[in-house]
Amino acid sequence: MEISDVGRISCQELLGHINAGQPVTVIDTRTNSEYARAHIPGAVNICYDLSVPPMEREILLSAMPLD
Repeated sequence: MEISDVGRISCQELLGHINAGQPVTVIDTRTNSEYARAHIPGAVNICYDLSVPPMEREILLSAMPLD
């Protein structure tokens, strides 16, 4: 999966999907500690750190739920 394959929407669009009862998967790419402080309920935390080698980032992307 390429990073360009991952859809991105605005906060307003996300809220609209949630309010409409549409299934969404929110990927929170912040650090684990940032996620622990506050996050959208049900969000999946996959820290996307540009300082790690590209292969590790690809492995992280492959772990993202696609359903």
